[in-house]
Amino acid sequence: MLKRGSGESYAAIWRAPGGQVAHGKVVLDRDMLRLEGSSAEGLSRREIRYTEIEGVRVGRGPDERLNSRPTLVLERRSAPALQLDVLGAGMLFELADVLAALTLDRQERYERVTLVVPLKRNVLEQARALVAAGAPFDPEEQGLQRHEVFLTDREAVFLFEGLAAGDVVQRLARDPGAWRAAVKWRPLLAGAPRLAESAYSWQRSISMAEC
Repeated sequence: MLKRGSGESYAAIWRAPGGQVAHGKVVLDRDMLRLEGSSAEGLSRREIRYTEIEGVRVGRGPDERLNSRPTLVLERRSAPALQLDVLGAGMLFELADVLAALTLDRQERYERVTLVVPLKRNVLEQARALVAAGAPFDPEEQGLQRHEVFLTDREAVFLFEGLAAGDVVQRLARDPGAWRAAVKWRPLLAGAPRLAESAYSWQRSISMAEC
């Protein structure tokens, strides 16, 4: 049985957008699928986070086969689909089940936390300087996929996005380094920070024809 995000690797072939076929291995890490190998163009390496995968299906159409075999088609949020075949009897369907489970598990834990900080008048330039100094923590080490700060003349909006982002924000609230950075913001604040609720979201998917 394939393991769920244990770092296990398996011989595989895949076809990336543009038609190039690569040979190598697929690795199931905790948060992402890694493809490592080579194609006619040279070394091929791809990392696909489970949260980027919108659907997993077995492709049997003429344009979806590799070496006349069905492939595992990974439908992605903001990139063309990728076709993958794991070598070994029955492995394709086993991998389909494992990826479907990993994708569902990670998407259920994927969060977006938005913190709105009201600012006093005429402190925008000071706020810009603080933001330009960078985050007082490493977003990648904290497990975030995205961290962004937006500024208006009256507010600073901090976006934290990734797996269990709410836990990350709570952990940073207890981190001495983050607290020291927060102290620098205190003279600029016009009130208490508050969480913003997501009311609407839309994301465009890119088709193969557009690439």
